[in-house]
Amino acid sequence: MLGVALSLLISPLFDGIARKIKARVQFRVGPPIVQTYYDIAKLLSLQPRIPTKNKLFVIAPYLALASALASVSVLPFGKFWVSFSWDVVAFIYALAMVSVFFMLGAFSVRSAFSHIGAHREMMLILSTEPILAVALAMLSASAGSLKMSDILSSPLSPLSLLGVLFLLYSVYVEGSFVPFDVAEAETEIAGGIFVEYSGKLLGVSLYALLIKRFALTWLLASILTYRFLLGVSWPVVLLVQFVVSAVIYSVFALIEATSARLRIDQIVSMNVRVFFLAIIAFIVGWFA
Repeated sequence: MLGVALSLLISPLFDGIARKIKARVQFRVGPPIVQTYYDIAKLLSLQPRIPTKNKLFVIAPYLALASALASVSVLPFGKFWVSFSWDVVAFIYALAMVSVFFMLGAFSVRSAFSHIGAHREMMLILSTEPILAVALAMLSASAGSLKMSDILSSPLSPLSLLGVLFLLYSVYVEGSFVPFDVAEAETEIAGGIFVEYSGKLLGVSLYALLIKRFALTWLLASILTYRFLLGVSWPVVLLVQFVVSAVIYSVFALIEATSARLRIDQIVSMNVRVFFLAIIAFIVGWFA
């Protein structure tokens, strides 16, 4: 419950920090750091426009939010998290379901922009999830376990370092940061997967996306820091996780501010090359 509460509280803050950084890089004042809280609160207070009779359109944002929160629930927060066998697999599954429900919601309404965004999200997730799976497989193989607790506490090895590198790439792409935000592409397809959503349904969808990004960033920060904090009191561990996550998110914001959106075919081609490179690195690292 601590992780779920913190993800609901912190994810809009991280987005607000990123918006401020991007504004400064582009020589703008930008919105206040708490602007994302205001935006979500405003959206949640408005009644949505329902353009279809398909109930999936209404249900999908809530299922996406539930999936995002489920992925957060298996992550460590300080010294507390729900650890069980194969929880790494559960994390990958829950994270993928966020995109699946986004796609189902977009496909449930008759809209060319919505369908284009859903198709792009499908291509993005099919080409990115395997990289994330291979990266976590490297870390699991290095730790000799599929439990998150064993991965985070295992000593560094060449294979685990390779896993961290590919995890860094997959976290950025999976989070739909620029230049990989082709499923939304506001200036191109008017919001894509979210174009038909409004009011509280749009607010829930955006919240789910922010929590998904938070989960990915928190996972990366935990893998980078947790093994060095064994024996340290849990408030210090939690603080370090927060600071490192904020730094990673800020670096992502800098990349976003200086990047132009790629085409979906360019992204898929890049992901395929990275995937095969990850497979080769896994084999080499395994026998190294």
